[in-house]
Amino acid sequence: MAVFRIRKDVNRYEWLTLANFDEVLESVYQKFDGLPMKESWPQLYVQSYPDEDDETECSSGDFRYVSGLSPGIVLSKHAVDVLGPLLVGNGELLPIHYSGHTLFFFNVTCLADVLNFDKSDIVCFSTGRILTVERYVFDADKIPSNDLFKIAQMPLGDTFVSEKFKEMVEENELEGLLFHPVEIAG
Repeated sequence: MAVFRIRKDVNRYEWLTLANFDEVLESVYQKFDGLPMKESWPQLYVQSYPDEDDETECSSGDFRYVSGLSPGIVLSKHAVDVLGPLLVGNGELLPIHYSGHTLFFFNVTCLADVLNFDKSDIVCFSTGRILTVERYVFDADKIPSNDLFKIAQMPLGDTFVSEKFKEMVEENELEGLLFHPVEIAG
């Protein structure tokens, strides 16, 4: 069994930013706690992130980095069509408006208590709450059968995916994600 931490490939694919950031920040960002948000999801509008110093052209990709929405995955309609069966039961698709078409934010609602605290490299606040994890090690017997999940103690943190998810992305040549293997103990 393999598990991967996903990251958006921000060096090769277009960055987006919330056009109505100030208006929606309070109602969206701190709410990513693993619970459904469909009923309270506001109208979100995104725009290209201008980078005057960078002269390289970035392609759109099927997965986008949206500043302010980093706790989840932003997918193209094509990626949703391809990955739909793997998304069901692991979260919810929420619409985002961009240049006359719709992208989708996938709010991961599957939280798993998989982190091996003894073997992982974890940085904590003085309160004991996790600030960041520098090296993830998961307990094999706690890994869920879900194709996408987040760590229960860090619902605003990274998203983890199954080998099946990674293979489907690669087989369908979906672009914009990087996969980092997670160490499994036991």
